[in-house]
Amino acid sequence: MKTSAASWVIRPALDAYADGMCAVLNDIICIGGTTAITSELSPDEMREWLILGDTVVSCFVAVDMDEMILGFQCRSPD
Repeated sequence: MKTSAASWVIRPALDAYADGMCAVLNDIICIGGTTAITSELSPDEMREWLILGDTVVSCFVAVDMDEMILGFQCRSPD
């Protein structure tokens, strides 16, 4: 997918982005070998582990003009 910076934006992750974040991560999990997570996450698990949980330090998403999640990066203290 080729995009220009004018067609996407980085913003803090919101609860509402959990489904789109799952789509991105679960595709990567299915391919295998590039993440320590080996089972697909549900939107509720995504919210707890990477968006709203007590151990989440920060989480940002890249979204296009249609609010489609292009990618994300999250930080926890571990």
